[in-house]
Amino acid sequence: MSHPLDPLSADEFRRVVEVVGVGERWRFASIELKEPEKGASEPRAAIAVCWDRDSGDAYRAVVDLEAGSKTWERLEGIQPNLTPDEWHECDEVLRHDPRLVEALAARGITDMSLVLIDVWGYRGFLVPERWAGRRLGWTDTWFRTSPGSNPYANPVNGLHCIVDLNTMELLEIEDTGSVERPSIMGEYVPRFVPDMRVRDDLRPVEITQPSGVSFALEGHALTWQNWALRLGFNYREGLVLHGVSFAGRSIAHRMSLAEMVVPYRDPSEDHYRRTAYDIGE
Repeated sequence: MSHPLDPLSADEFRRVVEVVGVGERWRFASIELKEPEKGASEPRAAIAVCWDRDSGDAYRAVVDLEAGSKTWERLEGIQPNLTPDEWHECDEVLRHDPRLVEALAARGITDMSLVLIDVWGYRGFLVPERWAGRRLGWTDTWFRTSPGSNPYANPVNGLHCIVDLNTMELLEIEDTGSVERPSIMGEYVPRFVPDMRVRDDLRPVEITQPSGVSFALEGHALTWQNWALRLGFNYREGLVLHGVSFAGRSIAHRMSLAEMVVPYRDPSEDHYRRTAYDIGE
């Protein structure tokens, strides 16, 4: 019997997908536990955010896991977060697009197997009016000097793609000219770092607990000395701590670090649209 605050199980994730019951052209942006209100007794439920790639319409579904029913809410004027599937599909599609292949060849890059394309969510007032209403991605391009080397050591400056992520259509290439490669070496793997010697003068470190651990974990309930809490997890916040107490005294009902935003604050063409906002972009 699961606790109301336990994260969704694998079977519950499958149940949500089954109850939502959308077609192959839909994507799920997220599925997470719908946490009950403090002190309330509610049926175990989940929240799913998904969208139709053909129409672009996005929805939030609340799924009652016990009754196998759902309620729908249309998300007007909202694009769900970028998904890993879109990232990989965009990379694969663009590396075979003749227009991008030609633009990279003009920069002396002809081996597309060494190219990496990052796609970022492209949102809000930054989007050109001609592409308004579409689910857009904006890309960076990088390349490896050798298979397995660090692509981020070699940015392809001044070259970006605008992509419709629902159709995976390359809408536009922004080519503001090539910028010289950085003069510094940006490799980390030892075999790619000139004159790198792996240290062999370190003595072993051994950490053992021959009598076992000092905490107890029953399901998601954790106790350790005077501390007691319940572990939760979701796609946006990661670790969530519920019902944190010390020596029987309540410390917090719920604790999490939702996410962090990194505005790069560089006004150049290569950076001004780049804002790393984790899941909430």
